[in-house]
Amino acid sequence: MPTTDPPQISTAPLDRLAAYWRNGRPNIHGWVAPVLLKPLSAAAAHQADVGVRGDVLEIGVHKGALFLALDALRGAGEKAVAVDVFDDQHLNVDNSGRGSREKFDEHVRLWSHDPDGVVAVQADSLTLAPADIVQSEGFRLISIDGSHTVEHTLNDLALAEATAVSGAVVLVDDYFNPRWPGVHEAFARFNLLGAPKLVPFLHAGKKLFLTTLDAHAGALENARARLEPGAAKPRLVRLYGHRMLVV
Repeated sequence: MPTTDPPQISTAPLDRLAAYWRNGRPNIHGWVAPVLLKPLSAAAAHQADVGVRGDVLEIGVHKGALFLALDALRGAGEKAVAVDVFDDQHLNVDNSGRGSREKFDEHVRLWSHDPDGVVAVQADSLTLAPADIVQSEGFRLISIDGSHTVEHTLNDLALAEATAVSGAVVLVDDYFNPRWPGVHEAFARFNLLGAPKLVPFLHAGKKLFLTTLDAHAGALENARARLEPGAAKPRLVRLYGHRMLVV
C-alpha cells in the first residue's frame, strides 16, 4: 500500500529519486508511467558521469508527480522551477490537466528534499521569456507537459532550447499519443523551421527524450548500455535524421 510518510532524505540524487518513486509518486495524482523511472535514472546517471550541471524545469506540473522526480535529482545549489497556470484554469485552453497550486505546494512540502530550492511560476508559458524562468546558467533536466496545442508545444520547445545547458535532457510528453496530435505537429515544425539544437535520442514511458546536438552520441550510447539489457524488444530507429532508441 502507498504510504504518505516522506522518504528518508538522502544526499545521493538517484537514491532520492528511487525513494520518491516508491513512496511519494503513488500518492500524487498524475499521468506518470511507472516504466519512466529506469530511463530517467539512466539519463541522470549519465549527466553525473560527464559532469552536466544545471537547474531543473517542468512546464505543466499538474500536482507535481513528475516534477518531484526531477526535483529529487537536483544537486547542491541547483533549483527546481515549476511553470503552470495552476488555478487560472481559464488559461487551460485544451484541458490537458487541471493543476492545483494548493496540492502542488502540499506535495512539495511532503516530498521535496529542499523545498526552499523550488520556484513556482504561475503563468501561461506563452507569456514567458527565458529570463523569466532561468535561475542561474540554465537547465539540465526539462519536462514539457503543459498545454498540448501546437502553439504552446512549439513555444515550450523554443523555451527549452534557449535555456538548456550542453548535455541537457528534455522530456516531451505524449509525442506519439494520437489523442494529442498538436505535440507531434509542433515537434515537426520545430525540426522543419531550422537546425534545432535539441534532438531525439530515446522514446520511453510515453516521453520523447531530447538532448543537445553535441551530446547526442553519448546520450544514445548511454541509453543503449543501461536500457537495452532489460528492455522488451528495443528498437534503434531514426527520427528527423537522428538515431533514437525506442523501448
